[in-house]
Formats: sequence, C-alpha cells, structure tokens
Amino acid sequence: MCGYKKRRSMSAQAPLKPRPPSRPWQTVSVDVMGPYRKTRKGNRFLIVLMDVCSKWVEAIPIPLVRPRIMIDFLKQIFQRWGYPETFISDNGPTFRSHQFICFLQQQHIAHYLTPIYHPRSNPVERRNQELNKLMRVHSRQRGRGEDRWDENIDQALFTLRNRQNQATWMSPSVVLLGAPLTEPGEWNHPEVRRAIQNASRNRDERLQRVKRRQIVFNRNLFPDRRPPKIVLNVDDRVLARNPPGMKTPLGPPWIGPYRVLRVCGLNVYEIDWNDVPVLVHIDDLRPWEDREQWQEPGPDPMHLPPE
Repeated sequence: MCGYKKRRSMSAQAPLKPRPPSRPWQTVSVDVMGPYRKTRKGNRFLIVLMDVCSKWVEAIPIPLVRPRIMIDFLKQIFQRWGYPETFISDNGPTFRSHQFICFLQQQHIAHYLTPIYHPRSNPVERRNQELNKLMRVHSRQRGRGEDRWDENIDQALFTLRNRQNQATWMSPSVVLLGAPLTEPGEWNHPEVRRAIQNASRNRDERLQRVKRRQIVFNRNLFPDRRPPKIVLNVDDRVLARNPPGMKTPLGPPWIGPYRVLRVCGLNVYEIDWNDVPVLVHIDDLRPWEDREQWQEPGPDPMHLPPE
C-alpha cells in the first residue's frame, strides 16, 4: 500500500527534447482549447494551430470537436501555407480517430502524440496561454461578456503575429513575410514604406538567424546534458500518477501497476493502461517494486512494559 499512497519527493521535472524544424511549416502543433461558455454563435471550443518554426498561429472557434471539423480546418490552413511533414497533438479522441489518422496518412504526414496529462510536450501550449490572456484583455476593453469570446479571436491573433517571440527574436510575421503586419494609421511610417527585403537570399539569411536563435533558446531551456532521472525498460512494471479527473479526494496519488510496452524516446513510454496502450511521460510514472509494501508495525521500542 505504501507505493500507492507515498508521494513522490519533490525534484526537477525531466528534460524535454524539442523538435526544431529547419523551415517554416515543416512541423505544426495543434490543440483544442475549451470548453468555454457557449457564445451567441454556438461556439464552445477553439482549435489552435502553430507553425513551430515561425510561431505563426491560426485559430478557429467551433461548436463541437469532431474529426471532420478538424480535417476541414487543417485542409484550409495547409492549402494556404503548404502541407507539413510532422503533426504534433495530444491524445484526444479526435486525433486518435480512424478518420483523422487516415487523413494524415493520405497526406503522408507523420503524426506525433504527446504523453497524456503532460501539456509541456506540446509546443502550442505556450501560445494557448497567450491567446487566452489576449482574448480576456480584448473582451474587457470592448466591454464584451464571456458569451462573445469568439469575437476577439482575430484581434488576438493579429497581436500574436506581430509580437516578437522569445525563441526567434522576431515576430512571426517577420519570419514568414519579411515585415510586420501594418496596423491602422501606420501607412506613412518609414518602417512600413521601406521596401521589403524578401528575395531568396534575404529569406535564407533570415531563416538561418531564426534557426541559430532557436538552437540557443532550446539549449538554455532544455539542457541536453542532464541525464534522465529514471530509465525504464520494456516489461517493467510501473505506477502511474492518478489523473486529476479520475482521482477522488481520498484516492491514492498513484495507481497500477502497469506494464511498459514500448520505449518511445526520451522520457516517454507506452504502457498497458487496462488493455489500452497509452503514452505517458516519466514525470507521471514511478517504478513498481514487486515486493510486500506494507508491514504491521512492530513493538514500540520506547514503550516500557508494566512492572
């Protein structure tokens, strides 16, 4: 019983291994935000897509999360910017559906699923937080209630696309288009009237700067010299962290044991979760010790027997 109840000692989270792309729209990351309060147009969710290289963000409000709606949205984006080689998403039912998997296979797009309950593994998660903040700010500025959040998405996206990114030191619009997006009243500004240096040589130099800066940023954020804190092997038995939505107030923080089916890369393992293969990050796993984990307490050595 101790293995289930004992809380893990506080330690640094395991290092992540970023997937730095070599050009824009080579790798995209997608997530679904919500549910929000239902708007007047019937929307409750928001699909967010980010180009991992340029950090350009696309988003669309939707009433329901369905494979067909997701596929139609992706087709629209891919036909505008080009089809990616790699697609990153979480383990949501839409992304694991047969219809969606067939769509990616038909387009020859490699699909990477992030571990469950581990949002750090999805690059778009940071943009989700920024998008939420911007939507909240624009709602307050315009005096709009929470039932009109979908009316602020375009303005929030405009701000994100024009904001300098910490990883690239450029705004997404500069990385993709060679210049920032023009704001109202800026048509005579010298920076706007200046000719855009977007020839092939200029684009290549700009992309090389972006790649170098992202390498430095990732090196500082994800030190690759730090070894994994735990290494598991196939057929090892492990305990998994009890998910927040399943854990009861008095329930154990760890459940299992489960068997490791596959080693999927740095700190990511596929386990047999009640006959269902699930990807789990090492931060949410702990080794299972196959031994008696509970013993009746012995006599108290400080207890004095009666005379």
